[in-house]
Amino acid sequence: MKSISSSAVPEQIEKKLASQIRSDARLLNNSARFPTWLCAITLALALATCGWMAWNTYASYRDADASRHRDARSEELRGTIVYLDEVLTMSARMAAATGDTAWEERYRHYEPELDAAIKEALVLTPGSSALAPSAQTDAANVKLVAMENQAFTLVRNHRSEEARAVLFAPPYEKQKKLYALGMTQLLSDVRSRIDTNFHQTRRRALVSAAGSGLLLVSSIAIWIAVIASLRRTQSDLKHRIDERTATLQATEERTRLIIATAYDAFIGMDSAGLITDWNPRAEATFGWSSEEAVGQPMHELIIPPKFREMHVRGLKHFLDTGEGPVLNKLIEISALHRDGREMPIELMISPIRIGDNFIFSASLRDITERQRADAERHVISEIVQGVITTTNLNELLELAHRSISKFLYAENCFVALHDPKTDLLHWDFWVDKVDPLPPPLLVGEGFSSYVLRTGQPLLLTEELKTRMYEQGKFTKSGSDSPSWLGVPLRTPWRTIGVLAVQHYEKEGVYNQRDLEFLSSVGDQIALAIERKRAQEELKQSEEDFRTMANNISQLAWMADAKGYIFWYNQRWFDY
Repeated sequence: MKSISSSAVPEQIEKKLASQIRSDARLLNNSARFPTWLCAITLALALATCGWMAWNTYASYRDADASRHRDARSEELRGTIVYLDEVLTMSARMAAATGDTAWEERYRHYEPELDAAIKEALVLTPGSSALAPSAQTDAANVKLVAMENQAFTLVRNHRSEEARAVLFAPPYEKQKKLYALGMTQLLSDVRSRIDTNFHQTRRRALVSAAGSGLLLVSSIAIWIAVIASLRRTQSDLKHRIDERTATLQATEERTRLIIATAYDAFIGMDSAGLITDWNPRAEATFGWSSEEAVGQPMHELIIPPKFREMHVRGLKHFLDTGEGPVLNKLIEISALHRDGREMPIELMISPIRIGDNFIFSASLRDITERQRADAERHVISEIVQGVITTTNLNELLELAHRSISKFLYAENCFVALHDPKTDLLHWDFWVDKVDPLPPPLLVGEGFSSYVLRTGQPLLLTEELKTRMYEQGKFTKSGSDSPSWLGVPLRTPWRTIGVLAVQHYEKEGVYNQRDLEFLSSVGDQIALAIERKRAQEELKQSEEDFRTMANNISQLAWMADAKGYIFWYNQRWFDY
């Protein structure tokens, strides 16, 4: 049906919108990818380089600080070495001068301290593995130690005079001067190396600090460039998004207008079975406003009880398997109106996938009027065909009653035909659950007479009936019925009778649409009755002619234009 297929437009637009949204997402992702990677790479490099430079600067300043401490310690050790060297010399000479062995003990006490001080001084010196006393200094030291030990031995043997001769002699003084000169040179070398290392370390620290500053400035410049690039990209993306958003909003507005003005009812449902969309046509079709319907379970609102379990199972089956036997197919089924009545609808349901979820769009139409029209055509066709298939008027009226009963309640139905000569209404067809067939009735003030006189259909309600009784224009006849519908049997020349149906128990059984249907059927019945009457009158006329012709004494016959005889009277067979 064209109107139903055109209602698929919202589904197509929804799919197009979903495709545009996915396209926008890809566009944004691709556009933002380069600045994002640039930021990530720049940040990683900047952090790594700054970390390395910071560590290098820290290490340089740490080494410089260590150099300062070494320098101070070196100076302290220099004085200690000179002092201890003099202590050892004086201890040895005092032992020789006094002959007291206590000085030897003092000598032995300070001797390890001097060795330790010299070793520490060498250790403090950067590159100390290549630094050592000269051979001359070392030899002088060995000779001095030997002379001093010789003197201590002489003192212990009470030979102090000889000991003094050893320690105060020119050879001892010579070796002493050589050792002192060598140690002075060694300590100068230590100090020189410490100073050199300190200056180198400080220079590296300054270079590292300068490099860190330069890197910081470069990083700031790069970040400014990146931020500017990001802002330009953001501005461009914002412009694109604004344009796309405006386009989508316009498309969505068009979609809403299409759905809102669609000839068919449009209903949207989510995968939980809840109503999400409800256009004005759906409001008119089912009697529920959009505010009342949206958010309600579909199966509880418009699906008849006999179909609800089937609907719930079908929805679950589709979500589990992706299969649905009624999806994307035009079907006819009944739906539930707000007032509780079921009505026939034509329906097409289409699933739409959005991400991992589904929504369902349903385009539907109330086909009550179409079915009524089809029924009317069918009833009228049966009645017209009945003129040919039935043998008499009674059979024709019975066929008409059966046809009408398919469409509306007609268990109490009559056809009253008017005889103009007697002005009587004859009940040529009578089916009634309460009243028996009445005798012919003179046209008077009853409802059937009113329809006959006015040639207009009459749909009685209790209010209208009471008002007509109060006006005194009608008299009551037969059992009272709360629902009564009568239509005239009209031909092009006159009204020949009345067709009526009634219900004795319920009020409001018939409506305006039933009146229109029965009026249309009544006109066809009137023409059919006229044709059937004409057929019966012609048949009776032919029978009368044959009877008269067969009873005359002469020979009689009938021939066509070519002279062929096609009828003889009975007199021919008597000869």
